[in-house]
Amino acid sequence: MSNQIFLKILLIIFLFSSCSVSENKHYILNNLNEFCFDLNKFKKNYKGMTKEQIIYIFGNPIISDSFNDVFHYIIFEKENKFQCHQKTLNIFFKKNKVSKLDIQ
Repeated sequence: MSNQIFLKILLIIFLFSSCSVSENKHYILNNLNEFCFDLNKFKKNYKGMTKEQIIYIFGNPIISDSFNDVFHYIIFEKENKFQCHQKTLNIFFKKNKVSKLDIQ
């Protein structure tokens, strides 16, 4: 009887531990194109778009300034084949529409 309980406990522990091991993935950054942008992408005219449309395109901002109606994003500009440079994308809104796009 105690052997059956021991085996059941051992089986449960094995099942829970195997799930956690299968989720342990290591991501290797081999392709900078996936994370670095050409700033020409941001020259598109985003004026007039709503906050919901900007969130759909860029995702949720890292900082949303509700007093000044500004979304802030961190982007990476591709400098050359092997390097990226960090920039800040600021999107300004007036009356829930994009009024200005600024990259610093």
